[in-house]
Amino acid sequence: MTRLLSKPWQLVFFGWLWLVAVVPVQAQREYFNWYFGDSAAISFVAPSPQASVLFDGHLKFPQGVASMSDGSGRFQFASDGYRVWDHTGRPMPGSNVSQTLHRYLYNSRQVMAVPAPGSPSRYYVFASQREFYANEFPVSGNTPVFLPYVVVDMNTRTGLGSIVAHDSLQIPLGLVQRVSVPSGLGCNWAAVRHANGRDLWLVGITREGHYLSWLLNTSGVAPVPVVSSFARLSSIDGILKASPDGRMLALFLNATDGRSMRPEGRLELANFDAATGQVGNVQPLPTRFRGNRYPPSSNGSTTTTLTRLTGLEFSPDGSRLYADSAGAYPLQYNLLAGTPQAIDASRTPIRPVGATPGPISYPTDMKLGPDGRIYLTYGTNSVSCITIPNALGQACGLQTGALGLQSRSAGTGTLPLSTNDLNLPPVVVGSAGSIAAGSGCAGTPILFLSSLSPFVTATSYAWDFGDPASGALNSGAGQAPGHIYQQGGTYTVTVRVTALSGLQYTATQTVQVLTSPVVVLGPAVRAVCRGQAVTLDPGAQPAGVTVSWQDGSTQPTLVVRQPGLYTVHVTNAAGCSSTASTRVEWLPTSPASLGNDTTICLTNAYELRPRGAQLPGTTYRWQDGSTAASLLVQRAGRYELATTTPAGCTESASVTIINGNCPQVYPNVIVPSVITPNGDDQNEYFVIKNLSTNNWQLEVYNRWGRQVYQKKDYDNTWNASGQPNGVYFYLLHNDATGQQYKGQVEVIR
Repeated sequence: MTRLLSKPWQLVFFGWLWLVAVVPVQAQREYFNWYFGDSAAISFVAPSPQASVLFDGHLKFPQGVASMSDGSGRFQFASDGYRVWDHTGRPMPGSNVSQTLHRYLYNSRQVMAVPAPGSPSRYYVFASQREFYANEFPVSGNTPVFLPYVVVDMNTRTGLGSIVAHDSLQIPLGLVQRVSVPSGLGCNWAAVRHANGRDLWLVGITREGHYLSWLLNTSGVAPVPVVSSFARLSSIDGILKASPDGRMLALFLNATDGRSMRPEGRLELANFDAATGQVGNVQPLPTRFRGNRYPPSSNGSTTTTLTRLTGLEFSPDGSRLYADSAGAYPLQYNLLAGTPQAIDASRTPIRPVGATPGPISYPTDMKLGPDGRIYLTYGTNSVSCITIPNALGQACGLQTGALGLQSRSAGTGTLPLSTNDLNLPPVVVGSAGSIAAGSGCAGTPILFLSSLSPFVTATSYAWDFGDPASGALNSGAGQAPGHIYQQGGTYTVTVRVTALSGLQYTATQTVQVLTSPVVVLGPAVRAVCRGQAVTLDPGAQPAGVTVSWQDGSTQPTLVVRQPGLYTVHVTNAAGCSSTASTRVEWLPTSPASLGNDTTICLTNAYELRPRGAQLPGTTYRWQDGSTAASLLVQRAGRYELATTTPAGCTESASVTIINGNCPQVYPNVIVPSVITPNGDDQNEYFVIKNLSTNNWQLEVYNRWGRQVYQKKDYDNTWNASGQPNGVYFYLLHNDATGQQYKGQVEVIR
């Protein structure tokens, strides 16, 4: 009997994964509002599954209650197993759930409500106590036990709802003894998600120890339950809980010892097959719970006698089991310990964080919330909380008085029952985009932002964005991938999440991708000739689009004449935008510059040539039609040149040539070839005759090239003073006219 407990339960980790988009996706929030006790209420709706206290409760539920909301978290109705009240606090029309129920004599958790599979507006309300008067249901005498239920339709009475059908579940003959006649089930209902992820198993246990599983699907409730029988003590007011993954059941039996007739309780664990509804491998834990509401000791410690339990709950990952009375504090069992004996020995009293040990109020119930925490009620005006229920021992963090109910109170009532998975689907895929349409635009990133709930530990995510044309980009990983769809249309996104347990969950959702405007400005770089006007056009657009250029202008086209980066944004009527950019650059040119206007002596021809580096292959055209790279000018006038590069870029330039600054001609200039500076006053000086101006400079060099004389504005006064006889070379030049004379002169004394 220990094989199942020592292996598979050590591997059971489960939870829900919410993949929530940038635009919120409505989750299944049917169990996000808890109304209970003396007008008390807790909500987990906004903005995320985090508990807050509501103060709009007006009904009192001294024991069990069903509290149901719609998929978006709007409260719909509540029931105590006798009547059903709408959200205004008024009884719904139609038959009551039960006509008697004997003031919940045998079962303090006598009612459960669940959504009807495949019908978002319909709900079932089941009672777990027998309806044995014949005025409502067909039961009488020794007939089999009938357990009543009704169907609520919220599409009636303008959304207030009404009871539209009533029926009952029959416990088969032979499974109940006569002592069961006044009681019905020996515990509350447990609703377990079917392996197909849609249907439900409604699981109960008779006082004789038979597990019964009724299938609830889109066709209704199966008339015959799946029966799993195991010998055990007779029980009333037991507590039955299913693990969040639906693979395990925990049952607390409140019974009577056959010999001592003393109250005795025990915990048992079992496997549940969510595909077949069968219960197997039932294993009781050794320790017995004796006595009724055993008072806590003065110092808050546990006693050797464990009291009767009033609450039971699994941790979100199924690794821990909590039972809510052991003297003063709730108990934690480590379900990964192995054998039933080891699990029993792992029992640990959980003390409040930061609290001084001492007596606390007697607990009345505990329940796992959508936020992954376990909430405990003690009949007072506050609610306690186990903040990290997956953690082992004191690390789970019991906080007393976590929520204050003010003038309300939990009273003697229990918290609302729910399905084992709180009706939260394993995976919800959501995409970003328009809030109204739930869509995105082609060409822009659509984000899939995921947020893990505390109910699961995921090891990997595998995404298929339904866009095979994107090639390798069609796959993604991680909690928050994104994808860009290049074309509008409807795509199916699939995500496969692998949990720590090895289980895989797959979900799909369609994404509507709106068509974005097609905007084309041409190539990324547009090279044009300097000064050339370029008209940028985003292309033909349908009516209703808006155009915006980078400079803020909104005309359909933009004419540019300067280089730079130009960007256009086009938005269509659906709100989808496309952006395109192009860079305008100037092509290189061959400069045609001929310099400034020039006055020059045209005695000899003057060459005009473009200044600056010329590109290979450049062609030239002068004003006279010539095509050479240069032009010889022989007369004054205006000259023009056009250069054209191989790319076709042309530059033009012109220059005016003025004939002038020609040097003065001195045809009678006489330069001596010999001077005789011997003091006889004859031919003493180097005298140049017939020079009419004094703008001449004389330089004299000896035969070794050494300058021996230099005189600006030469005045015929050189006589080779200090120089030996010999031949000397002279240079006579006029800087103003550029005219010069040179030759040699001999000095003889």
